[in-house]
Amino acid sequence: MSYRRLAAADGTAPALLHAMAIKLLTGLLLPALAAALSFSAGFSSDAVLQRSNTTGAAIYGYAHTAGAISVAVVVKGGGRAQAHQYKVAAAVMPWTDDTGCNATACVDPKTPLPPAHGHFVWRALLQPHAAGGELTVTVTAASASEPNATQTLERLTMGDVYFCSGQSNMALQTYFTFSAATLRAEIAAGQYAKLRHFMYGDMSNHFESLAPQWVTSWNSLSAGPSYKWHSVTESAALPERIPAANSHDHVAHSAFSQFSATCMYFGVELIDARAAAGLEDVPIGLIQSAIGGSQIEAWMSKETLSTCKDQSTTTGGGGALPGGRDAGQLYYGMTAPFANYSVAGWLWYQVCSCCCCCCSCRCSCRCSCCCSCCRRGRCCCCCCSR
Repeated sequence: MSYRRLAAADGTAPALLHAMAIKLLTGLLLPALAAALSFSAGFSSDAVLQRSNTTGAAIYGYAHTAGAISVAVVVKGGGRAQAHQYKVAAAVMPWTDDTGCNATACVDPKTPLPPAHGHFVWRALLQPHAAGGELTVTVTAASASEPNATQTLERLTMGDVYFCSGQSNMALQTYFTFSAATLRAEIAAGQYAKLRHFMYGDMSNHFESLAPQWVTSWNSLSAGPSYKWHSVTESAALPERIPAANSHDHVAHSAFSQFSATCMYFGVELIDARAAAGLEDVPIGLIQSAIGGSQIEAWMSKETLSTCKDQSTTTGGGGALPGGRDAGQLYYGMTAPFANYSVAGWLWYQVCSCCCCCCSCRCSCRCSCCCSCCRRGRCCCCCCSR
């Protein structure tokens, strides 16, 4: 498998997600499809990009042609009396596939194929920005044959971005918590106006891959306008439940209601803690990518799993997800797309699936104590937490 780290056009190293894969795949392991210039999942209008005094935030996506791509940025506010604008060049690299992997081999059969995307990937680093401000980012392809050669994102801001992932403890929706109504009332009263959120997948819409998808059109703007960032001021003001379109559909929860409760309350508590400490009031961006019922092996690369003992979900199918075939699928499909997204930190919350699989005599990685507890007839959740 061939990898290459995609740097900015000036040769500077990209800002990368802590403790995750630090490389961008030149071979995105799905068929190259003719499509317009586009953004990877996680980039839309109203997004929060990572602030920094030294390193610019990363932005990336697909292109149909190999021509030059430029990124023009207009900044209003953010400590500047007048609008500031600049332009950076994106690095453009070809989509290649030297793995023999194709759509049916790379994507789990339960996972839908991604929306059409281009033959090339592009990536740029913005200039370093302090917190706040309002950015308009316009990406333009020089090639006349590039479909929809200009794409613009509006109302972006700079702040601290956190990636929230894990099992059902992270996936639990805000709607099902006792404090949801109180939080809605606080937001309606003007609190937490700088908190924004983006949701990538859920239990009925998760993405399993057998190889890393460092750039993806799943849950991106290419998949539809609903896959976007939300300000809590707007999302919390909407009805909690969305009526079904017809008798065959289920009632859905709004973007605010269905967002991770753990991640949402973390953002709220962080804002409160910063205020209590007299720290700068910075925008907070939350990205959710969590799947309930998953084992830890599903979120680990095969390279990492090769060093792990007593694992239950090696290749060949111990059930990384209910009915799943292979370990690593969620890391490759749900984490890898954000490995190059610039962030301040990440949250992980997972407890019980490991215990459940141990009690069914399928010991998970690093879970030998849990298996021992089960064999003695004890509750492994309690036993292993001590």
